[in-house]
Amino acid sequence: MANITFVYEGNDNRELFELCARLLEARGHKCYVSLYTQQTSDKIIYSRIKKIDLLVCSNLTASDRTTLTKENALNLAKCKVYQLITKESCKCEHVLLGMISIGHFFFCVKKRRYEDMKKKYKNIYSLELLEGWGEDLAENGVRLADSIENVLKRCFIV
Repeated sequence: MANITFVYEGNDNRELFELCARLLEARGHKCYVSLYTQQTSDKIIYSRIKKIDLLVCSNLTASDRTTLTKENALNLAKCKVYQLITKESCKCEHVLLGMISIGHFFFCVKKRRYEDMKKKYKNIYSLELLEGWGEDLAENGVRLADSIENVLKRCFIV
């Protein structure tokens, strides 16, 4: 099964990620949920501490790190990256104007946000709408877990 790391800033989707991690662990995956800080960023981005198959980020968390050429440092990650977009705008959104690895998967929970991103960021290889997103945390956790497993299958990780 897969090694999945979830990262968030502040409390942004913390409960959702913790719930989703429990659901995925029940399905046989190994999950780790972490608050994103400057100290954890190198470990996460360069996958030095442990092998990560999929990094799940909330609203472009971890996209603040750039290379010497000002590109998104997540493009160098050894793992695939799942970006859950739940906000109308994200603080590191400018990185989406640059090169984005084909190993990045973006999922919007709101149709309007999805359509705006689709028009503005033509260089994103995989941008999808996460259908059926609502207010119920448990239902959203199941939707997110199912979507993550779908990405793992598409990438031949599981």
